[in-house]
Amino acid sequence: MYSCTKAESHRKSSLSSADLPKSPFSRIHTKCLTVPSPQYSIYSYRSGQFAFDVSLEGKSFLRNPEPEEKIMRFTKIAAAVLLTAVLSSCNTQYLGNIKTTVGASDEIVSTPELKNMLQVIPKPKIVIRVTNPPNAVTEADRFNVYINEIEKVFVQKGYTVRDRALLENLMRSGNIDYKGIKDKIDTDLIIDILALNFDNTTVFHTFFNKTTQKEESFATALTYVECGVATLECRVTIVNQGQLGGVFTLRISPFDMSPADFYVDGFRQKMAWVGQEAAGMFPVLRFLITTEEAKRLLTQILAQRLIDFLSSQ
Repeated sequence: MYSCTKAESHRKSSLSSADLPKSPFSRIHTKCLTVPSPQYSIYSYRSGQFAFDVSLEGKSFLRNPEPEEKIMRFTKIAAAVLLTAVLSSCNTQYLGNIKTTVGASDEIVSTPELKNMLQVIPKPKIVIRVTNPPNAVTEADRFNVYINEIEKVFVQKGYTVRDRALLENLMRSGNIDYKGIKDKIDTDLIIDILALNFDNTTVFHTFFNKTTQKEESFATALTYVECGVATLECRVTIVNQGQLGGVFTLRISPFDMSPADFYVDGFRQKMAWVGQEAAGMFPVLRFLITTEEAKRLLTQILAQRLIDFLSSQ
C-alpha cells in the first residue's frame, strides 16, 4: 500500500504525469492508495472498467465509470450493431417473383341472341375484318401477320374461316347488307378487330418473396416492376340477323403465363432479373412486349381466349 506524509504529499503534488508511478490497474487485482490527510488528495488512477480516487476522508475506494463514459460506450456499441445490420442487409438478397392475373380484368358483353346461336351452331363459320388497319405500309404488313395468327388458331380449333379479302372487296362495292354477305360469303359471324396493341403496361408494388414464402411490398413507391400488357378489342356480329352479338376486351400479360423471377436486396429497394445480376441492381424493372415473337405468341393466346368464350356458351 502506498502512503505519504504531508511534506511528501506537497512535493509529489507538483510532479508531472510522467513522474507518477506506473498504474497497477492494468492487472486483474488492483491496489489501493491511502492518503493520511483529507487536504492532500493528489492521485487519481483509471483503468478499463474502474477508476481509483483518493477520498478527502483519507480512505481509498473503487468507483464505477462516470455517466458520460457509459453513454459513450453504449453509443459505440449501438453504432457497431447498426453498422453490422446495414452491411448485412446490403449483402442479403431474396428471390422473388410476380404472378399476374391481368386476364381477370377482361371486359365481356354478350347478347342472349349470340348465346342461342352458339348453342345451335357450336362452331360457326367466321370471317375476320380489320376495322381500322394501320396506314403505314410497314405497320400494316406487321398487323396483317397478327391477324393471320388469329385466323390460324380458329382453324386449328376446327372452325371454318372465310377469306377476309372477300369481305373487304364486297364492302368496297357498296350497297351491301348482311343478307348479301351471308349469301355471297356464307359466314355465320363477323369478328371485327377494333384494336390490337402491345403498348399498355401494369405496375406492381408488391411481390412474392420465395425465400420467406410471403407476399411483401417494396420499400417505397419508387421501387416497382412494370410489365407489358397485350390487349385485343373485338366486336362479334350475327350475320343472318344483322345484330350485334357482343363486344370483348381481352387482356394478357407475359407474367400471366409464367412468373418472372428476380433478386431483391435486403432493403426491398433494388432488384435484378435472375441471370442479369452482373448488370447491377435497379429500383425499377421493366418487362415490356417488344419482340415480334412475343407479340405473335400473345396474339395466339388472346385468340384462344376468344374461342374459349364462344365455346362456353
